[in-house]
Amino acid sequence: MGPRKRIARSRSRRKKSGAGRGEGGELETRLGYTFRDATLLALALTHASSTVKAFTDNERVEFLGDAVVALAVIEHLYRTFTRCDEGEMTRIKSVVVSTTILARRTRGLRLQEHLVLGKGLGSPSRLPDSVCANVFEAVTGAIYLDGGYEPARDFVLRELLPEIDAVSTVPNEQNYKSIFQEYAQRLLGRAPRYEVMRESGPDHGKTFVVRAVVAGRAFPPARGRTKKTAEQRAAYAAWQEAQAGEAAREEAKVIVPEAPETKAPEAKPKKKKTRRGGRKRTARKRAKVTAAALEPEAKPKEKKKKKTRRGGRKRTARKRAKAASGAAAPKTEAKPKKKKTRRGGRKRTARKRAKAAAGAASAG
Repeated sequence: MGPRKRIARSRSRRKKSGAGRGEGGELETRLGYTFRDATLLALALTHASSTVKAFTDNERVEFLGDAVVALAVIEHLYRTFTRCDEGEMTRIKSVVVSTTILARRTRGLRLQEHLVLGKGLGSPSRLPDSVCANVFEAVTGAIYLDGGYEPARDFVLRELLPEIDAVSTVPNEQNYKSIFQEYAQRLLGRAPRYEVMRESGPDHGKTFVVRAVVAGRAFPPARGRTKKTAEQRAAYAAWQEAQAGEAAREEAKVIVPEAPETKAPEAKPKKKKTRRGGRKRTARKRAKVTAAALEPEAKPKEKKKKKTRRGGRKRTARKRAKAASGAAAPKTEAKPKKKKTRRGGRKRTARKRAKAAAGAASAG
């Protein structure tokens, strides 16, 4: 069964089953697929600018959907265009899965109206092509996770078959060289030139490998049975790469909110130590030291008073005179210290001794 018959049968089955009714049914009707797990569709429609939590946006499912879209298109080209070589199939596939085509299909399905966006992206009607193309891939990945490869392939071919037919009917000699030349002169300010990297095969069936070079920048090479065909394909490959770079720059301008980060308090710089281990001298101290160094003669330091043998300082003139007069005067006998009694008390006075004698006489 061909892809067109499978798509027609899936549409008729969904009409009979009444798919697309209820909440979210209008969008699922446009997609031609009813989700068993509605959270997958919600995840595919959540842009990274609307959330700060990890793994709650559509970037992972978009990564998966990119591969599913490419596989569905390549499989269809391989089975349908049996007389096309690898280079021609690559050309058709590159056009069909380009950012411009996928963004156009997204707007045709009005997927951007259901996209959950942050404040930095503005209104859904003014979204860049790169964001719209990512939504198409994310929805494809969600269908693959929910129902498998066949429903995802049917969705991709249902949307991209008109684009495949339009590209495949265009002859190889379409003037991509003039398109890329206008593009290069507008953005890069130089006209491209084409280099033949190598030739292979017999004279009656040669294959040429050509690449485009603009202002010293080399673009991906392309093959062709004639030099003219190879140059056209090289121009197309260079045009696609330049457009992808421009789309990436547009997407980088989108403001994505980030989780607030708490800044640690800045540590105060420590004071540097001098060579001797002390802190740096202040300006006043440095000026004082400089002035002292410039003086012709340093003031002699005052000598500290010498200590006597017994540890006291030198006696003053008054003390020395007093000591001399004391030495000239006759010495008075020093009063004898009161001797302690045997029991540890001092000697009794005369009164106490008389009283003690009287008491002893009366007792006799």
